[in-house]
Amino acid sequence: MILWGASGDRAKTITELPAPRPAEGTGFLDMMEEPPTPLPSWLTQEDLQVYADGFAKSGFFGPVSWYRNFDRNYETAKDLDPAVMTMPSYFIGGERDGVIANRAMVDAMKDVLPNFKGITLIPESGHWTQQETPAEFNAALLGFLGSL
Repeated sequence: MILWGASGDRAKTITELPAPRPAEGTGFLDMMEEPPTPLPSWLTQEDLQVYADGFAKSGFFGPVSWYRNFDRNYETAKDLDPAVMTMPSYFIGGERDGVIANRAMVDAMKDVLPNFKGITLIPESGHWTQQETPAEFNAALLGFLGSL
C-alpha cells in the first residue's frame, strides 16, 4: 500500500489532496489504498517478496527508527553550518512526490548548500523515482556525475 500510495501512478488518480492530519495516532496507512490488479510495471510481485523476506528476517525496527528519530535528528543537526558541506550535491525527485510537494524546500537547497549542482524533477514519477522511472533517474544521476 505504501509503495503504490506514494507513487506517481497513484498521484495521477488523486483529484484532491486529503486534509492534513496531526502526526500522532492518525493511522497513516488509512490514507493509502490497495494497489491495482495487475500491479504497475515498476512494482512486481517478486519485488514485493524481496521486501517481505527482508522484513520477515530483520523486522521493522531499523526502518521505523528513522521516522521515530526525526525530532532528535533535527536537534542534533540544526546548528550545523551548511558551509562545511562542501561536497557536490544534486537533487533528483519525482514531480508527483508528495514528500516534496512544497517545492520551496527543494529550491532552497541552492541557497543552503555551497556546492549545489542542480535539480532534476522527473515528470510522472512519485516518491520511488528509481523504481518508477529508472532510465530517467539513471540519466539524471549519470549526468550529474559526468559533470564533476
